[in-house]
Amino acid sequence: MTPRIVAGLAFVSFATITGFVAIGSLPPDVALWPVIVTLVILFVGAAPVTFGRGDPLSPRSTAIACAALPLAVLTMLIAEPEIVESNRPPWLLSAVVISGIVLCLRGRIVFAWLSLMACYVLVIAWDAVFSGGLPDLLLLLFLPARLFIGTAFALVLRRSILAVEEFNRADADEAARAAAVRAAREERVSRLADLESMVRPMLIRIAEGQQLSAADMKACGLLEGQLRDQIQAAALANAAVAGNARAARRRGVDVVMIDDGGLIDTSPEVHRRVTQHVNEALHTSHGGRLRIRVLPPGRSSLISIYRSDEKSGTMRIDLDVHGDPASDLAS
Repeated sequence: MTPRIVAGLAFVSFATITGFVAIGSLPPDVALWPVIVTLVILFVGAAPVTFGRGDPLSPRSTAIACAALPLAVLTMLIAEPEIVESNRPPWLLSAVVISGIVLCLRGRIVFAWLSLMACYVLVIAWDAVFSGGLPDLLLLLFLPARLFIGTAFALVLRRSILAVEEFNRADADEAARAAAVRAAREERVSRLADLESMVRPMLIRIAEGQQLSAADMKACGLLEGQLRDQIQAAALANAAVAGNARAARRRGVDVVMIDDGGLIDTSPEVHRRVTQHVNEALHTSHGGRLRIRVLPPGRSSLISIYRSDEKSGTMRIDLDVHGDPASDLAS
């Protein structure tokens, strides 16, 4: 079961048991509505403690829970003083202690004790003013002893939970490092395979002392450019860009691509748009120079494309963080 389902079951159990005990212990000649109002206040305070997010519990949820407990006690004292004087309802203060224990489990131990003390101050002050006495000593000691036990249990349990979380975090970090090493190894093997398929035949011919023709020298230049792209522009190293760059160089375009890391944290959709513009620039260039630079992270633009030839002059296109043209400057 998920934590949300467990929390829901715990809340329903608390509400059901507390409601049955409260209504079942009500004397027959006493109105029901004060108990209902008190239960609603208790449940409103218990809900953020049970379902609230954060560890420790968020200040807002903590404030709601701590305010609800003394407010529930005060509501019962004002609405039904006869119950308090003759047969003090144990379910109310027991519910306060249970809520305090859950607060301790959620990392708000000090606030749990402050809330319980506020409830006891109200009970003692009410008895001193309206009854002329003090509550039983057993009542003053029994329920705080329960909260003390709950506090000790919460401290031990939270320490164990933190140790488990630290272990899981270390395990996740180790798995991430292993995955990164494995990915780097696979990438290295892939790059070596590509390098061997591209360069090995030409290197064998050179090692055998064969005479290289002008076409062979041009092929070497194309290989050199492709290898340089893979090293200097890793973010743009894919089959489509490599093919268009090779075709552009065959047409006499001086292509230089540089990657300064601006595409590392971009989404796949932005990366697709950038690649599309790069391929378009490579495909439409027929001479001169073409400079494509992935800008460093944190810039307002992701990539800058500069094209210069004798026929069309110079043109620069900047792509913004969404992969769309931010400027198209021609001179």
